[in-house]
Amino acid sequence: MQSVDPNHMVTTGAEGFFDVDTDAAFAASNPNDSTQWGDRSGQDFRANHAHPDIDYAVLHMWPDNWLKGNSDTAWGRQWIDAHTQARGRVAAALGKPLVVEEFGKEATEGTISSVRDPWYEMVNSAVDDSQVNSGPLRAALFWQWDSEDRPRSKPDNSVFQRDSTFKQYIAPFAAKQAARAGDPPVAGCTPRTSAAPAAALSDAPVQSFSGAGRKLRVAEAEVGNRSNLPLQLRRESSAHTAYGVTHDAALR
Repeated sequence: MQSVDPNHMVTTGAEGFFDVDTDAAFAASNPNDSTQWGDRSGQDFRANHAHPDIDYAVLHMWPDNWLKGNSDTAWGRQWIDAHTQARGRVAAALGKPLVVEEFGKEATEGTISSVRDPWYEMVNSAVDDSQVNSGPLRAALFWQWDSEDRPRSKPDNSVFQRDSTFKQYIAPFAAKQAARAGDPPVAGCTPRTSAAPAAALSDAPVQSFSGAGRKLRVAEAEVGNRSNLPLQLRRESSAHTAYGVTHDAALR
């Protein structure tokens, strides 16, 4: 994979549940119900991230999926801090940064500022605290950036440019990270600095996760023309946008 595309980093996509045997001191942070599914889903963090072609270590955070709509950001901060303490040491020993690779919070049109925004504020704070103190947590990626022309008819994780989530938390934090990173792009990577043209869907057969022949939308087509957005928010896929860093070198 990296021989074909050396400009993008590779990781595991692991959720990050603590193993009750090897991480007993932190397993209390696992999301659970009467089935104890979180404990039964424990993962071997070191083994999963030790391979030399895994570039960074990860955790996810999904309060709506895992905790039936829990809005308690205190649990979220505890979950991240537990990983920073338990997995951060392992990641540092492996020479890899720790990243909140996926997080999101469902909200309706009228509850974005009260329900979703506190989660983004909390994640920003956790990343910022770690960076300021030279900790292992280096970035966060939110789910998901979406098209402005799609109505929000039910609670979901989608973030629009008009949302307070973007204006008050994503954009300012991205700018802060861009200023803090200050590193040149990795060798062979040329960031786009001019407006991108609107992309068209291709009818040509391409290789995809579903096999050859599936028509794929390129990232720009997924969300319409995003050329007016900050570069660091355009460069990732439409649904999985990094705002903790502006390019790969900042993770290293």
